[in-house]
Amino acid sequence: MTNNIPQETINNVLVNILRGAQDASSEIYGASKVGIIKAVDFASEQAPLVIQEFLAWKSAEAIFNIVIVSIALCFVFKFMKWSFKALKSGEDPDSPVGFMGLVASVFLSAFLIGNVLIKNTEQLIKIKVAPRVYVIEWVSSQVKK
Repeated sequence: MTNNIPQETINNVLVNILRGAQDASSEIYGASKVGIIKAVDFASEQAPLVIQEFLAWKSAEAIFNIVIVSIALCFVFKFMKWSFKALKSGEDPDSPVGFMGLVASVFLSAFLIGNVLIKNTEQLIKIKVAPRVYVIEWVSSQVKK
C-alpha cells in the first residue's frame, strides 16, 4: 500500500497539532499560575489567624497540664504526709506507707514539679511574653525531628 497523502499536508497537520498543544499548554500554565497565586494569597491572609489559634491552643494545653499536675501534686503531698506520719508513729515497716512510700512520693513530686510543672509554666510565659520566639523555636524543633 502506498501513501497518497502529500508531504505538505502531513507537515501542515503536524504543525497544527503542535500549535494546538502549545496553546493548550500555555492555557494550563496560565491557569496553574493563577491557582498558585490565589493559594499563596489565601495562605498569606490566613497565616496570622492560624498562628493566633496555634498559640491559643498551646496556651490552653499548658494551662491544662498545670492544673492536672497541681491536682496530682495535692494527692502526692497528702500521701507524703500520711507516709511521714506512719513512719513517725512506728507502724509496720513493711507497709508501703512507710519509708518507701515517703521516698517514692518525694521522687514523684520532684519529677512532676521539675519536668511537667516548670516546663509548662515556662511554655505559658514564653507564649505570652514572646509569641514569635515561641513559634520560631517550635518550628525549628519540628524541623529537627
